[in-house]
Amino acid sequence: MTKVSTEPIAAKSLLAAENKLFSTWPKTAKGGIVADGVVDPATFLKQEKRIVFVLKEANDPDGGDWDLREFASRGARAATWNNLVRWTRILQAFPKKLPTSEIKTIGQSDRIETLKTIAMMNLKKVPGCATAIRQPILDSAREHSSKLHEQLSLYDPDIVVACGDPVFNSLKDFVCAEHTHYRSEKRPHNCHAFSWGKRAQVFDFWHPQTRRSAQFLADALYDVADATIS
Repeated sequence: MTKVSTEPIAAKSLLAAENKLFSTWPKTAKGGIVADGVVDPATFLKQEKRIVFVLKEANDPDGGDWDLREFASRGARAATWNNLVRWTRILQAFPKKLPTSEIKTIGQSDRIETLKTIAMMNLKKVPGCATAIRQPILDSAREHSSKLHEQLSLYDPDIVVACGDPVFNSLKDFVCAEHTHYRSEKRPHNCHAFSWGKRAQVFDFWHPQTRRSAQFLADALYDVADATIS
């Protein structure tokens, strides 16, 4: 008798769980939310390391009612997403250090292929402007902490990267309040981290649209990973 793989069922269940959660998310008078999460559930579930990037909000003033997962599946765009590809490759290969050629030049095909392997979620589902305002991000994380906790739990992550202020504190204080083993180190790079869930290591890092160079960020990520997930 042929054994039937449960992987497609698990992938469909993950997508259904995400969509069910988003269907209950409060909207505003200006528009709906931007759904986010796993770009390709089947590929994500195969990963040795499940990596989740937590960001602030989508850039779409007075917009909403669209899906960041679909946008990422088409390769998204260079801004923001090229760095997420670089960081994903670094973390997937860690502790091995990748040759510069594998993270220096990133194109659309690289984004399509690598973004399939991760999950990304915004703390604030109602989109904002190009420059996120700190207080609404904190307010959203506090107000929707239980839903954000539920979403992050769906992914059973190994690594959670908190991208930019105030994402890490929002996770620590609201979304993952039951965390353990919080630590703060001045070196490297004022690193903050905590443990959460079954095995996740959550750490603070730059937002992917920072003006820091790609090489600086790559070197910094190696240092932070060595301090937090080794």
